[in-house]
Amino acid sequence: MNRTNRLILILGGILLQSFSAQADFPIYTGSPPYSFEIDELPYGDEYWVENKRSDWSDQFLVADLNGDGLLDFCFRSKTKLYAYSHAGTKMWPEISIENPGGNTGAKHGAADVDGDGQVEIVAIDRSNKVYIFNGATGAQEGPPYTISGLWPDQRIGHIAIANLRGTGDRDAILQTIDANMEKTSTSNAYYINRTLIAINLEDGSEIIWSSRVTQDNNTSPTIYEGYWGQAHGPFFAADIDYDGLDEIVGGNLIESDGSIISLSYPDSWVSGSTTYIDHLDAIAVGDFRADKPGLEWIVTEEDWEGNSDWHTTLISYNPSAPGTSILWRNETTLPNPDPIKFFGESYKEPQNICAGNFFSQTPDFSEVWVRSRLGDSDYSQHPWLFNAYGTQITHYSIDAVLPGSSTSDYFNQYPSGYNKQGLEVVWTIDWDGSDKEYIAAKARHLAGNVGVFDALNGSSVWHTGTDGDADYGPVQSVMIYAADIAGDSREEVIVIDQTNSPPEVQIYWNTTANTNKPKMSKWEDPLYTRLKQNWNYYSPGSYTQPAPAKLNMQVFLEGPYDADANAMTTELKDQGFIPLQSPYSEDPSTAEAIPDDAVDWVLLELRETLSGDSVFSRSLILQSDGQIVDLDGTSPVPLHVVRGQYYLVLKHRNHLGVITTDLERLSPDSTTTVDLRSDAAKVHNSVINLLEAGVYGLYAADGNKDGIVKNDDKNDIWRPDVGLSGYFNADFNLDYIVKNDDKNDYWRQNVGMQSAIP
Repeated sequence: MNRTNRLILILGGILLQSFSAQADFPIYTGSPPYSFEIDELPYGDEYWVENKRSDWSDQFLVADLNGDGLLDFCFRSKTKLYAYSHAGTKMWPEISIENPGGNTGAKHGAADVDGDGQVEIVAIDRSNKVYIFNGATGAQEGPPYTISGLWPDQRIGHIAIANLRGTGDRDAILQTIDANMEKTSTSNAYYINRTLIAINLEDGSEIIWSSRVTQDNNTSPTIYEGYWGQAHGPFFAADIDYDGLDEIVGGNLIESDGSIISLSYPDSWVSGSTTYIDHLDAIAVGDFRADKPGLEWIVTEEDWEGNSDWHTTLISYNPSAPGTSILWRNETTLPNPDPIKFFGESYKEPQNICAGNFFSQTPDFSEVWVRSRLGDSDYSQHPWLFNAYGTQITHYSIDAVLPGSSTSDYFNQYPSGYNKQGLEVVWTIDWDGSDKEYIAAKARHLAGNVGVFDALNGSSVWHTGTDGDADYGPVQSVMIYAADIAGDSREEVIVIDQTNSPPEVQIYWNTTANTNKPKMSKWEDPLYTRLKQNWNYYSPGSYTQPAPAKLNMQVFLEGPYDADANAMTTELKDQGFIPLQSPYSEDPSTAEAIPDDAVDWVLLELRETLSGDSVFSRSLILQSDGQIVDLDGTSPVPLHVVRGQYYLVLKHRNHLGVITTDLERLSPDSTTTVDLRSDAAKVHNSVINLLEAGVYGLYAADGNKDGIVKNDDKNDIWRPDVGLSGYFNADFNLDYIVKNDDKNDYWRQNVGMQSAIP
């Protein structure tokens, strides 16, 4: 296994994997795809799979099931639960468990639900029971939990793991469906009988909200006073307001305690007639606007009553402000070539959405890509692209831009003939490791080809097929899934291909070397884990790498400090002795150039507990005024870390390191300021040197970096180098010359001092 510096973290109750940047994949080497056979296809929407076609497979997720730090594959068929290892071997004999059926997505989940350090798989069956299985062995853990008190014709149809009590991922949210849904194509069957139920996964007890959250508390026409979710799939849960607890989002918001936050639309959503119930087609959740606190979410609204309301809406929630805020709401319009044609209005119906950093120059804000439902034999699907403020940037015809359109190769024709080339299951994907993101999708409504394309203009980046520009041969894909399963911070395309029997899982990756700066592992973000499990055919996860938290930090070093200037000297930089590569093995970063006004390299580390291991290390530059800057000289410093509270550890190669007294909150929507120059109380045990009245700095003369100034620093570090010039740890005052001043003025004064870093 070619994987280095792997760190296993348990954050918020989720077992997460953090991987260092690497050039080679641990298993997926050579030319893609890496493939392995599976016994049968994952399941999807029961009505469509049983009656129309078999390309709606979406009951699939990846998770580290056995704790080896590698992502494994877990999916459900109609009657079985399967698990395959990262390398594609079956982990345990398939488990017989009847799929609850109904509409798409979220019939099982994976997390450490009992706090034993081992991931469990939580799955529902057709008889309203919740089962828990050991992820590594498949063994059932205890008797199933039975959910009672359902309405007539209700069945538990969806489950997603959540953190509702602040104890980590030890809760689950269940959503009921209409038990008769798979028997009919009648519209209302998708949209009625829905109730949200919260349970404690440790004992199966129901988490008591004021009541179960029902979709409809009375008769028509007011039918969305409960949870207003997407029509064809499950709810979406995420920590929207960064309070450490999950909320449920859709057309309104359900707090972790079950209270309902209503959303006021400017016009009527539900008309007087309920012969066709208006609904949300898709939901996307992410950090789309860095200027807003917490996360945002997007919904697409379908209103067939009069064909007048076809909206895409971006929503933000701030618990400190009244209510929920609609940031913008746009109707997707397009001149209809022939309104008489069957499904003619579908040219402008916003059905699927993707949000991502589709412009690399705006990494803190996401664009919203919205795809129309379908065309007909003459007209193609149309996507619209809006910026983060709702301004339409462009729209184009899928048929006109994607490769293979003329031969129906890339995105093939709908079997009945009324839909020209189209795409579906649209994932935001980090394909090349840069700030720019792309979209991955499969052929619509059939087992067909897959590809990655540029959301700005629809141009192909990578695709399968038989046209001349195809990167790989054709597939008959019934599913596409995008996730970082190789650990290089980019994402791979995972396909279920039914070209052969038995079907195969195929994994494709970007074979171009990743030359971009390593990012935080996406799996360290709880939102990423949520979206890679709670997804469906209509709403794959539009995960966008969070905007970095920003740290504005200042510190002085005793050695180079000049009291007359109230600043530090820059002799090492002036003489050209500061190396381009950091001296810290924890993060041996290399700068293109040493920034102006630099004093030296410093190392920043983050800890979740005072005496725990560091979960993050970053080499940075210290400037003469005490400001810590990034390698390009910018400040505040962007940190790609999981939002949360951390102790900040600051180290220097020949000064005593310090750790903050208090936890400091880091969040992608804010800048954290920590100034250690004027207040000793900010440093744990106040172990920082008083340089002059009201000014503090790190103690000098810890030449061997063992946290204590003692004889070894003089005898083993200073004495062998005395008289030398350059970049030496024995140069305690950083004037580039090792001489008696370093010993007499710094070592002798500080001998016996010890760092307070536990």
